[in-house]
Amino acid sequence: MDDGTEIRRIDLDDIEDGDMVAVIVEEPDRPGGFRIAGYCDGRAVPETVEQAKYGLRQLRTACVCGDVDLRYVGYSHKMPDAHPWPTLIYQCRACQRKLSFMRLTAADARRAMIGGYGTSP
Repeated sequence: MDDGTEIRRIDLDDIEDGDMVAVIVEEPDRPGGFRIAGYCDGRAVPETVEQAKYGLRQLRTACVCGDVDLRYVGYSHKMPDAHPWPTLIYQCRACQRKLSFMRLTAADARRAMIGGYGTSP
């Protein structure tokens, strides 16, 4: 464990829905404006809007700039029939970037992990 980063082996067959979260970072100077910066453990991110909004479950991950002072600002959708979790949006108080945390289904997490941790196809 170094600077809040834990590296461990993950057996793809053991991944369940919600175990992984894609970290999507706002990049205003890039085409499209957003990129997947990596993935984090589902335990580090609140599962519901209510948990995030009222601080019932703390976000335990850092911004790409390294700062840990992230403030909840909203969510992008709530469509339980299409995707069981909302994408939670936070803003870094240090660099002002917005970060979205999108919880993945097991199938999506496995596809992301095939290319290696922290990458996306």
